[in-house]
Amino acid sequence: MALPKSGLLGTLYNWIGRSCYADNVYLRKALVYDFRLYKTALTDEQVMSSVLNVETTIPALNLASTETPNALPSVTDSPYKVTTSIGVINILGLTGNEKVSVFDVAGRQLQMIQPTLINVNAGVYIVRIDGYLTKVVVR
Repeated sequence: MALPKSGLLGTLYNWIGRSCYADNVYLRKALVYDFRLYKTALTDEQVMSSVLNVETTIPALNLASTETPNALPSVTDSPYKVTTSIGVINILGLTGNEKVSVFDVAGRQLQMIQPTLINVNAGVYIVRIDGYLTKVVVR
């Protein structure tokens, strides 16, 4: 889709997270973590540390992308059940002795007050209960 404006040039394909070609599988499973527009070009320093914080963000994203349900047994093979509702991750079957961790797609661990009912923003999360793992989508 093009948005022509008199006297200005532009591109025809301004898509984020997918190819402009229907049969191209490149970016087929893309997950856009962040998208920003700036009025000016950023300096190397702004990209690396102050504005985008690339030095810490990229390693955290790489770590998060390696966390797959295949790395540990799935929560479905455990006595626990993880469900979601709008803005909430519910964990059923906890006895109180389990170590529960929740990570966002950037690899950041969320702080929890109560591990059975975790309030979160919409997004994709990795839930780890002791030696079990699952990914959940929260709306």
